Amino acid sequence: MERSILNSESEEVIQARKLFEQGKFEKAISLIKKFEAKNNLTTMDQLSFNLLKSSILNRFGNYEESLKFAEKAYQESKVLKNTLSSIDALVNMAWALSFLGDLEKALDLTLESEYIFRTLNEISIKEREKIEANIVFIKAQVYWFKGDIDRGLEFANRSLKLHEKIGFKHEVVESLYRISSFYILSKSDLEYALDILKRCLTLAEEIKHPYSNSFILMNLALISRIKGELKKVLMYYEKCLPVFEKNNNTIMFAITLNNTGNVYREMGDLDQALIFLERGLDVAKKTRNSWLISLNLGSIIESLVPKGEIEQAQGYLKQLEEINDKEDNKMIKLEYLFCKALVLKTSSRIHNRAKAEKIFRP
Repeated sequence: MERSILNSESEEVIQARKLFEQGKFEKAISLIKKFEAKNNLTTMDQLSFNLLKSSILNRFGNYEESLKFAEKAYQESKVLKNTLSSIDALVNMAWALSFLGDLEKALDLTLESEYIFRTLNEISIKEREKIEANIVFIKAQVYWFKGDIDRGLEFANRSLKLHEKIGFKHEVVESLYRISSFYILSKSDLEYALDILKRCLTLAEEIKHPYSNSFILMNLALISRIKGELKKVLMYYEKCLPVFEKNNNTIMFAITLNNTGNVYREMGDLDQALIFLERGLDVAKKTRNSWLISLNLGSIIESLVPKGEIEQAQGYLKQLEEINDKEDNKMIKLEYLFCKALVLKTSSRIHNRAKAEKIFRP
């Protein structure tokens, strides 16, 4: 049974959802604002609009606001005993939380949505496939942040197959982007990652997906960086930075500042590198994302050590150690161990240098 029949949605909601499914997010938001201004929405319409706003804000990277609307929608869905909307709200909450750094809660909510999904019987095949596609996509996203390439890529590929079958182009873009991220992270097949990104960018530009001038360019920059094309990398980042800042995408703004600083370090301009890295850390600390904060701390340490500013590097290492002690995260642990070895290697004491060598070659 289709969702609109189950919930007796108004024509306004159906129009807004159609725009969303076509990837026309800004038009969908405009329509929602217009309809909400009438102040005569039913409880069901308000629930649907909160879900749509949450979904759209996730695409633009405004995760704090997305989480607020998803939490409202979840409470409304419980009152209305609307199981399908509860699942959608849980998935949106998990999406936002994965970027905000609460990976365990994001995974718990994803598993909760999956459990509810498995109990459903009277829904259409298309609806079932849509829900499954969204759940496995969020799993892929969480495992990307955890640094679990094998499990994450498996879920990302499953999400792509399902999204292609359903035919929602904006979700195909998102699955392609995430798949490319795993291949870049593993550095196993950069040419394949580039092919995936080109396909992703073509589709994103066709439907004017917000990823076209932000997220996709970030992955293209990462490939260029691995290839050593550093001037091209800076060109991509210069395009991304104002987009992330304008959209209040604090997470990606901090990541791009960090990446820009790292490129300047690789080019030998340590002073310019630290300007971007310290600004990136300030932005990262405004989020709840421990992985992001640790990433920025590590980059600063890697720039301070070659400048000979070891005492300052040790201070940042202490902050990184505190995060590592609290988190069970493979990527944070690797960042901490690498930076610890860098600092130990500068010591005049043979014992400390030996400990550094042990970390580099366990």
